[in-house]
Amino acid sequence: MKRISSEKIVSELKQIIFRFPLTVVFILLLTAWQIYTKESVGTFEPTFLLLIIGIIFSATSQLFYERFFKQRVQMRWILYGLVIIFVLLYRFYLSSSHSLIDDSWNFYSIPGIRTMILYFVAVILFIWAPTIKSKIKFSDSFLVTFKTYFITSFFSIILFLGVIFTFSLFEFLFFTIKMDWFFYSSVFIFCLFAPILFLTFIPDYFSIEPESINEERTVEQSVHMPKFLHHLISYILIPVMAILTGIIVVYILINLRGKFFTENILEGLLLSYAINGWILLILADSIENKMALWFKKIFPIALIFVLIFQMISTFLQIREVGVTHGRYIILMFGVGSVISGVWYIFKKNHLQLLPIVAIIAGLISLTPPIDALTISVNQQRGRINDVLNKYDMLIDSNHVTPNPDVSINDQETIQESLNYLSEIRALNQLEWLPEKYYYREDEYLGFVTEHNSWGQDGNYREEINQANVSLDEEHPNIPISEFEQIFDLSLGDNFDDFSESVDLKGEAHVINVQLDEEFIIEMDADRLEEPLEFDFSYVLEDFKGRGSLSLPREKLTFTEEIDDYQVQIIIRYLNISGNYMQMDFYLLL
Repeated sequence: MKRISSEKIVSELKQIIFRFPLTVVFILLLTAWQIYTKESVGTFEPTFLLLIIGIIFSATSQLFYERFFKQRVQMRWILYGLVIIFVLLYRFYLSSSHSLIDDSWNFYSIPGIRTMILYFVAVILFIWAPTIKSKIKFSDSFLVTFKTYFITSFFSIILFLGVIFTFSLFEFLFFTIKMDWFFYSSVFIFCLFAPILFLTFIPDYFSIEPESINEERTVEQSVHMPKFLHHLISYILIPVMAILTGIIVVYILINLRGKFFTENILEGLLLSYAINGWILLILADSIENKMALWFKKIFPIALIFVLIFQMISTFLQIREVGVTHGRYIILMFGVGSVISGVWYIFKKNHLQLLPIVAIIAGLISLTPPIDALTISVNQQRGRINDVLNKYDMLIDSNHVTPNPDVSINDQETIQESLNYLSEIRALNQLEWLPEKYYYREDEYLGFVTEHNSWGQDGNYREEINQANVSLDEEHPNIPISEFEQIFDLSLGDNFDDFSESVDLKGEAHVINVQLDEEFIIEMDADRLEEPLEFDFSYVLEDFKGRGSLSLPREKLTFTEEIDDYQVQIIIRYLNISGNYMQMDFYLLL
């Protein structure tokens, strides 16, 4: 790896700007966007994810240029142009993807899942680009990227911790800094510093400059495995992976005639096990000790064995409960891994086919109409409609007649598919289900099912009336000149109702606040014939179903007046999810 010293920072930065100009532009755009939106670093928000895609693909285009077109400068700008066109097209897809989902855009929705698959393809392309028809092995490029990622992460985290400690100490000893230094530090370190630092460690594998001898040494240093990593792989990771593989193989052999094909408890572990196994196999490619040699001979065989039986089990599950994108990806990954594993065994540990198969599998999973999400949605929608047709409930594609006589098994079939579609925000793909009945479909279908709020893969099944509202000021300037009392309250499912005796207008009053299905603030006093009820229930109704919002104080201030008594609330935080409710607010009397 290249050493970083203070006297080389400027020259290194210049080299990065001239070598990866488009990538640096995307990095600057990402930093500016985070500052502009004030979103936390790592938020799964469409523009954030889009700029990350731009960073990866623009860096990959530079590596393709260096590999194939080093002497044709115009090709560099053509490749950059293709990247920009792709990013704009994907921006159009993300902006129009709201029609694919029934709620706000999030990570576990159709566009979010597709974006994660695209990330996988982009990363594999980045690693594979320098190795195409060259002396650079795929395992060498992978090792460079692997080391670079962890070194960059280490430097960035240490720098971030140092900045936090410095600012915290300054505030402790002197005075509080008004700016949000924690946010700005995280943005500049993780969105600007970290990506640029990452690029400095990527060598020019095919330099044609006169100092190519020095570059060759740099490449050799980059693909050299540190002793620490060598020992970690040889004596820790390989034995652990061998033990895990042995346990899985023994479990499959013992349960072949029993619960393996029915309970299918390995399905959730398969992807992580196989991916980690391949990563370890790639990293061990250049290690020649006995432990590594035995691992490279035995693990591919064991992996193929595990994957074949798991794919059979997954296929049987698909026949039982239909296709989901998770099972689709497992089958694609399994087929790709078996092909790559067989190639690896018969070609004496050659990994050239692995990235090609991975990219092809990723592209198939992305390309409609055979992609993972299209097939999964159509399959689950078909399962539901088959049951509806069986009971003559589906009048046409847009209308359903309720039927309380649907059998329990068929009700469960409908519920399983609805659970899956709700998780990926695809209930709007059911043309016959009106929006107001999302997640209350039993009222529409005419039978009551036992709702499982924890759907497939453990993702919480959110209710349609969900709201997550917050005040966009950390310390709001609250005008209290017209009021005598102010309270900072937190009420909800986990809090008792509020009751307090206060002095208003020179007289004792009792204030009761109830927050359940309604939001009532009750005021009583000796001189009042009956308690006054200030009804703020409309506030809850107004925010139900509006998703995540960050609003100014003026939008979250509500006032009610009865006779000469005035009550005001200012919401700081409101969360509504199904029957759960919590509100943090200021109460002014």
